[in-house]
Amino acid sequence: MSVRWIAILMGVLFLALATLLPSKWRWSLGRMLAVFLFTIRMGLLLWSWSQGVWEIPVEISTISYFLFSLVMMFRKEAIYDLAAFFSLVSGMGFFLFYGIVGLPDFLFTSALSFVVSAISHGILLFGGIVLVRKMDFRMKNRARIWIGILAILLHAAMVLDQESANPTFVSYLVRLDYLEFTDSVLLNFLVRMSYFGLLIVVFQILIRGFYGINSWVMSRPERKQDRTSFHHAIQPQ
Repeated sequence: MSVRWIAILMGVLFLALATLLPSKWRWSLGRMLAVFLFTIRMGLLLWSWSQGVWEIPVEISTISYFLFSLVMMFRKEAIYDLAAFFSLVSGMGFFLFYGIVGLPDFLFTSALSFVVSAISHGILLFGGIVLVRKMDFRMKNRARIWIGILAILLHAAMVLDQESANPTFVSYLVRLDYLEFTDSVLLNFLVRMSYFGLLIVVFQILIRGFYGINSWVMSRPERKQDRTSFHHAIQPQ
C-alpha cells in the first residue's frame, strides 16, 4: 500500500472517530490519547537527546503535540481554543498534504517514522475536532491565537540553522532567501512584503474559519441541550 493511501485511510479513520463516537466517549478518548501522545513524543525527544541529537521542537506540528497534550491532560480551559486551532491546522494539513502529494524522500527516514507521525497527527485531528464540538469559543479571544502564531514563527526564526537545518513547513515560512530571485534590492523587498501580506491573509482566513465553524456547531439544534461554554468548561471530577 502506498504512503498516499495510508495517509488517506488513517485520516478518514480519525475523522470518523471524532464525528461518530458519542460525546462522552469522544472526550474520554481524547484525554487518553493526549496522555499517549505526550508519552510517545516526549519519549522520542528524550531518546534523541540521549543519542546526542539535541533537537528542539520547532515545527508547528511538533509544538502542537505538546500543546494539545498538556492542555487536555491538565484541562487548561483558558487556552482550549489555542490547542484546538493548532491541532486542526496540523492534523488537517498533514493528511491533506500526504494524501495528495505522497511522501517526499527527505521528510522521513523510515516507514515506521511515517506511521508514528501519521498516528500523532491523527490524534491532533481527533482532538481538535473534539474540542471544536465540545467547547463554545469566542471570536473576541482570537488575539491569543495570533500571539501563538507569532511566538512559533519567532521561535523558529531564532532556532533554525540557516545552513544545516532540514527543510520543514515552518522553515519555508521564516526562511525567505528563496524569494530573492533577482539582483534588485527593491524588488526583493516588495516580494517579501507581499509575502508577509499574503501570510497574514491566510492566517486570518484560517482563524475566522475556525471560530466560524465552532459557532455553527454550537448553534445546531442538537447542541442546545448539551452546550458547554468555553468560560465554564468541564470541571475536574
